[in-house]
Amino acid sequence: MRSLYWTHGEFEKTKYILEKIKPHDKIVVGGGGLFKDFFSPLWETILNYVRRDNQLFIWGVGECDVKDKHTTLSESQLVRIAETATMIYTRDQTSKQKLQGFNARVEITGCPSVTIVSQWIRKSPRYLLHVIHPELLGASLGLWRQAASRLASDLGLDVVELSHIVPKSGIRRLNYLHKTKNYYQNAGLVLSSRLHGVIFSNAMGIPVIPVSGDKKIESYWRDTLGKKLLLNISDSNFLNKKLANKALNDVSTATIVDYMEKNRQAAKNILFMMRS
Repeated sequence: MRSLYWTHGEFEKTKYILEKIKPHDKIVVGGGGLFKDFFSPLWETILNYVRRDNQLFIWGVGECDVKDKHTTLSESQLVRIAETATMIYTRDQTSKQKLQGFNARVEITGCPSVTIVSQWIRKSPRYLLHVIHPELLGASLGLWRQAASRLASDLGLDVVELSHIVPKSGIRRLNYLHKTKNYYQNAGLVLSSRLHGVIFSNAMGIPVIPVSGDKKIESYWRDTLGKKLLLNISDSNFLNKKLANKALNDVSTATIVDYMEKNRQAAKNILFMMRS
């Protein structure tokens, strides 16, 4: 078994190894944003060298479009992926419907991260955790920081901020992951413009207010989880204690428990096929 990465500094190595795929090798491709157009060269390499007898499993992928522009792979690439994949495990209803339209074998399992994050034990609700996506928030980031600070003061919480951008170096990376876990464990409320801020909160049963600047938050939050409370990037002035109370009263982990079991079953299925 070999792990490959499509990150800066790993492109050529991964491409070289994929070009050496042998008949009956099994390939698992995982990562929520892998249908983003940034990864088009990766998929071209996979599609050029992987055949059905290799068995290709795609795990945890989902909707990637930003609201004001198309950022997903081309339809022709998605069709080829659907034709080649043995099974696709997706995190949202929108992606499932799109892939089924290309005759893919697809199942919703949510995000695989829930199997880990759901085990983090909640402690004292001390923080309003503001999970930011600077690129999507753009010029409105300052307004959201001000709104988060006001709301934290009204709720008697300390406001802390995370970007979910993990440092590359070993020690800094470990420190950041420890800090991330600690913030979530002690969060009384999460305000998130990042999808994984929403996923982590929901997995842990933390009240969360999603801020949608891309379609993946809406696809996961509304279409997949059936939730309604959602703000747009221009809605920072609507953030108040009343809205926070709505989030406090809308906490349920029932769907997450179901996704945890589906991810465990997906892992078992993949391992069985890889060993056969």
